[in-house]
Amino acid sequence: MSDDEKKKITILIVDDIAENLQVLGGLLDKEGFDISPAMSGSEALRLVRNIKPDLILLDVMMPDMDGYEVCRQLKADEKTADIPVIFLTARVEKEDIVRGFQTGAVDYITKPFSGEELLSRVNNHLKIQRYQHEIERMNLKRKELLHVLCHDLANPLTAIMTAIQLIEPVNEVESEMVGYIEKSAKQGINIINVVRDIEAAETNEMQMNLQYVILNEALDSSLKMLQDKIETKGIRIVRTVPDDVVVYVELTTFINSVLNNLLTNAVKFSYKEGKIEIGIRAIPYGQPPDGNFLILEIKDYGIGIPSDIIESIFDPSKKTHRDGTEGEVGTGFGMPLVRMFVRAYGGDIFIESDTGQSNHGTTICLKLRRLYETLAKGSESGS
Repeated sequence: MSDDEKKKITILIVDDIAENLQVLGGLLDKEGFDISPAMSGSEALRLVRNIKPDLILLDVMMPDMDGYEVCRQLKADEKTADIPVIFLTARVEKEDIVRGFQTGAVDYITKPFSGEELLSRVNNHLKIQRYQHEIERMNLKRKELLHVLCHDLANPLTAIMTAIQLIEPVNEVESEMVGYIEKSAKQGINIINVVRDIEAAETNEMQMNLQYVILNEALDSSLKMLQDKIETKGIRIVRTVPDDVVVYVELTTFINSVLNNLLTNAVKFSYKEGKIEIGIRAIPYGQPPDGNFLILEIKDYGIGIPSDIIESIFDPSKKTHRDGTEGEVGTGFGMPLVRMFVRAYGGDIFIESDTGQSNHGTTICLKLRRLYETLAKGSESGS
């Protein structure tokens, strides 16, 4: 940390013994920090609201209010809760140290201590605080950028929707094309809303509009959007999902984020002229805790997923990108998003895969809440 950076940092020292304040103050002042002393807990609470220190060195044993109570009040106030507190005390019993951390302190230094140790810990916690502030600043910048992008993308899509209403098709082909453009524009707007929902989810503000959806209708929408990819590789879709199966999901994210991601991956990692099977396994109704769920299976016979990738495929901090069998590229970040949405529906996702020469392929298993009905026997259909 540079001398200029230290001059901008204020450290509040709280101790009821003047000699301790002088020693600590001299040590930290020599390092270039701005020092503010307080000789009681109540004085410290008054000062902290005026100077908003970057860090507090707090004695535990004081006559009017002990350090634990001072720290508790600091952490209970959102204006001061983020200030790191380091306890300085001669109390070394395990229960005292545990109590210090339970009240919200970031560190606990026992007396007597060396000046070198204290300075090292002070500098470390100031660095951590600076990194936290930088992360918060970057997150705010990212949210502002996403807000602008969503707004700017929504405007032209809305204009397309308006223009489509003015077109009068003269034949069946034009009517079909106009319908496709309108549907695509709607999907674009829905995806923008999904991005906004993801941002809200990260701040625990997302209120998903869960509803009962006919599973085959959702699959129809997804397969229609992926039709070009499916036909290009000559993939045969074998679907054995009964028409009366209804699942409890949020429609837009289920189609555009969950099914589209999973089916795109199945196509991507399938060989040409391959096969993808879509079916369900019903969990016996009335058998808690899973009696109101079913398993949707999407199985391909492609290259499979290595075990090391499966272990980290849902971790957004680890990129698991692989090229497809025909060189198709992707981001590697789709699966964490899929699991986030499926769990928001109250379900879960599992992967079964094999990369062996004789038995290869991947089965994605979605555990979804269902509307219970007698499940009719499904019929095989090709797409």
